[in-house]
Amino acid sequence: MQVYRLTSLFSLLLLGFLFSSCEDVLTKNLDIEDDFDFEKVMVVSGALTSQVDELNLLIAENQSIIEDIDEINYINGATVTLSKDGIDLGTFSQNENEYYKLDLSSFDSDAMAGNYLLECEHPSFGSVSATCYQPSPIDLKSIEVDTLQGGGSEVFDEYPYRVTLTFDDPAGSNYYRFNVTGSYADTIIDGVDTFFFNEIIYTDFVSNDQGATTTWSDGILIQDDFFDGQEAKVVFNMYVGDWFEEDIKEYLRIEWSTMSEELFNFKKSYQLLRESQDFGPFQEPVSIYTNVENGGGYFGTEQIVEYSF
Repeated sequence: MQVYRLTSLFSLLLLGFLFSSCEDVLTKNLDIEDDFDFEKVMVVSGALTSQVDELNLLIAENQSIIEDIDEINYINGATVTLSKDGIDLGTFSQNENEYYKLDLSSFDSDAMAGNYLLECEHPSFGSVSATCYQPSPIDLKSIEVDTLQGGGSEVFDEYPYRVTLTFDDPAGSNYYRFNVTGSYADTIIDGVDTFFFNEIIYTDFVSNDQGATTTWSDGILIQDDFFDGQEAKVVFNMYVGDWFEEDIKEYLRIEWSTMSEELFNFKKSYQLLRESQDFGPFQEPVSIYTNVENGGGYFGTEQIVEYSF
C-alpha cells in the first residue's frame, strides 16, 4: 500500500494564541491501494461558437492522480464527426499530437439553433459521444451606461460605470454569458519614425444579480432561474483604465452569448473548481461537469453577438 502525505503549516491560524513560539503541523494520510480501480478513457473537450470558422477539439487520455502529469497524452487516429439535427457537418482532421479540426467556413453561424451530436471512435478506447441543444439567440433590447462617482484604485486611474443590459427571456431554462472586451489602436509619427500600437483596454466588472457567476476569464454567466419568461435587467459595475483622453467607451464591446446548457454547466463547474483551490485540503471535492457518454470532458455551443456601448 502506498501512503501519500500532505503537510501544511497552520499554527498561526489555530493555535497561535496558545503557543506564541511553537509550530503545529497538519498531516493528512491518503491511503491508495496499489491496484486501485482506474480506467483509461477518451476525454473530449471543445465548444462550437458562432465567431470562428474552425472547430478545434482536444482529444486525449485521462490521467491518474498518482501519475506525474508533464504533458497531454493526445489520442491520435480517432474518427470524429459532428452533425446537427441529423445532418452531417463533416469529419474532423488531425495532425499527430495536435487538436482535431473541422472546417466550418460554409456553416451558417446565424442559424446555429438545433440539436448537435459529436461522435468519436478509436480502436483502443471504443466509442464516445456528446449531445447538446443550442437555443435561438436572444438579443439585447437596450444597453444603458451611467457614470458613477468615486471608484478608481491606488494603481490605476479608472472610469467607473454602471451598465444595465435589458432583454426578454423566453419561458423555460435559458443560459447566457457576457463579457466586456476592447482595444485601442493608434499611430504616432515622430520625425522620420512611425510607431503603431494596439493596447488591450483594462476592464474589471462585477454583478451582484441573483443567478450570476463571475468567472476568471469568460466574463459573467447568467441562469434565468430568477426571471424566467420575463423582461430581465442585468446590472453590473465596470471599471475601465483611464489611459487615454478620449471617451474610452467608444472602444469597448459587449460580448453577449446565448449558450447551451451543457457549456454553461461546464464553465460554471470549472469556475467552482478554480475557487476551491484556495482552500487546500479543507475544501470539499468539486466535480467537473461532463456530458460525454462512455468518456470524459465536455462539448457545448454558444451563439455570440457583439454590441457597442
